[in-house]
Amino acid sequence: MSDNRKPLISVIVPIYNVEKYLERCLSSIQKQTLTDFEVLMINDGTPDDSVRIASKFEKDDTRFILFNKKNTGVGMTRNFGIQHSHGDYLVFIDSDDFISPEYLEVLYRLCIDKNADISVCRYFYFFEKSGKTFPMPFLTRGGVFDRDSALKRLLHDLFMRSFPWNKMYKRELFTENNISFPALRCFEDVAAMCRLFFNSERVAVTSRYLYHYVKHSESAMSTLNAEKLGDFYHCIIMTRNYIKAHGEYDKFRRSINFFANKAYIANVYNILQMHSRANNREDLKKNLRINGYLCKFTKSPHFFAMKDTPPMPNHFIQPEKKEKA
Repeated sequence: MSDNRKPLISVIVPIYNVEKYLERCLSSIQKQTLTDFEVLMINDGTPDDSVRIASKFEKDDTRFILFNKKNTGVGMTRNFGIQHSHGDYLVFIDSDDFISPEYLEVLYRLCIDKNADISVCRYFYFFEKSGKTFPMPFLTRGGVFDRDSALKRLLHDLFMRSFPWNKMYKRELFTENNISFPALRCFEDVAAMCRLFFNSERVAVTSRYLYHYVKHSESAMSTLNAEKLGDFYHCIIMTRNYIKAHGEYDKFRRSINFFANKAYIANVYNILQMHSRANNREDLKKNLRINGYLCKFTKSPHFFAMKDTPPMPNHFIQPEKKEKA
C-alpha cells in the first residue's frame, strides 16, 4: 500500500511453478472494480521465473507485495499470508487461475449487505489447452444460509464445494477461532473450510460466475498419488474430530458419512487410475481394501475425539512405475 492505511481486503496468492499463468492471474486482480485491497504474493520457493513476474507487479503497483520463503506447500503458504495480511476480509486466489473484474466487489457487498461471515460465488472451468470455458453446473442457488444448512451443504461436497478460492471471509473467523490450513499435501482446504463454516453464523451465495478455475496438466489434482489419496480421508477425519470435539457430531453425522462415502467412490477411480498410469497392478487389491477400511474407520461410531490432529490408521501404497512391454 502507498500509505499506512489498512486495506479493506487482503488477497493472498501462493506462488509455485506458475510462470505460464501468473501474469494473467495478477493482471485480473489488478483490474478489479473494487480497488481498496492489498495483494500478498508469496513465493513458496518456486524454481521457475515466477518471481520475476511478481517483482514487476510489486514495482508497478504499491498494492502488490512480494514475500519470499522456503517451500512448505500451499496450505502453509496461505497461513503465512494470513499472518502477514492487514485487511478486514480475506480471499485466496490460486496463481494459475484468474478472476472476473467484479469478483472482489460482489463478494464484499454480499458480506456487508447480508451481514455474512463468508460469501461465495460460482465458478467456471477454463481448459487451458483448448481455451474453452465451461460453467460449473449444479451449484447452490443464490441466497443466505445459516451455519447448519451451509455446513451440511459443504460436507455433501456437491452443491457447495470446499475450495477456498471462490469465497471471501471475515478475517476474525481465522483469528478468533485459531483456524489455519493443515499441513497436508492435498485437500488441506477441506479441513479448513469445514472449520470456517462451523464457526460462521451466515453464509451468502451469489449465482454469478466470478472465478475461473484453470484446468491443466500441472495442477495438483491432475497428479494424484498415494499420499494425496490418503489426505482425502485425513481431511474428513480431521473434520469429524473437530466437530465431535465441539459436541455437535450427532447433528452433522449423516453429512460427514455422506462425504466419507463420496471419498470412497472417488478413490476407487483414483486408485485404478494411479495403477494404470504406473502400468503396475501390484498392491492394487490391497489399496482397494485400504480404501474400504479407511471409509469404515471415518464413519465408525467408536471414533474418539482428540485434542490434536488424529493420525491416519492406514496408508495407501504408491505403485512403482513400470515400463510398458
